Parts: sequence; C-alpha cells; structure tokens
Amino acid sequence: NEVLVLVSATEILSLASNNQSEALEALEALDVVLVHQARDKYGSTALHYAAGGGALATCQYLLHTVAIDPSISSSNNGRTALH
Repeated sequence: NEVLVLVSATEILSLASNNQSEALEALEALDVVLVHQARDKYGSTALHYAAGGGALATCQYLLHTVAIDPSISSSNNGRTALH
C-alpha cells in the first residue's frame, strides 16, 4: 500500500525558516520529497531560508544530512546562504 503525500516547495521552505529540522528529516525519511530540490521562484533553497531565519539546527541538518550545496546562489540577488 502506497500513500501519496503532496508537499509543496513553499511548505518545505517554511519548515526550514521556522527551524523545523525534525519535520524535514521525517519527509526525507519517508521519501516523500527531496528537500534538497525545493526552491522558491528566485532559486533560494531551504538552506537560504534556514540561514535567513537563524535556524542553526536546521542549517546543520541541511548541510550535513541533506547535503545542500551552500554555494548555490539565488537568482534575484546572487547571494548564497552564507551571505
């Protein structure tokens, strides 16, 4: 029995900015969605949102477990999550 769960990129980015690393981890574990592929219309990743929201635990999870590339820049301002 398969269960279809729909999670939007917006929801993933919101979880990241609100330091919800456990929820992101649960989504990854269920293979519901690939968190590292979530982007907003400007190309910002979950790491951009976590860093912008000061969510240190989520940043660590996204960097070390999800392996989001910190050098990815957003298209609207060219900034990486490190800026």
